[in-house]
Amino acid sequence: AATALFVAGPKEWHRIARSMGIGYVLLVDKDGNIHMNPEMKERVHLTAKPAKIIISEPLIKPGPDK
Repeated sequence: AATALFVAGPKEWHRIARSMGIGYVLLVDKDGNIHMNPEMKERVHLTAKPAKIIISEPLIKPGPDK
């Protein structure tokens, strides 16, 4: 999955991750920006400030009870 997400890059990673059923993604682009989904944001603690953090829509859609 890492190779597919790397090749997809910042514009297409979300679509690829969702189609592969991946729940947690963090991608660093060529400018040092960090792209991640909200679920990954809850798991990550950054020690250095990146250029920018870009949070996507959730990868996994909440069920009817959420």
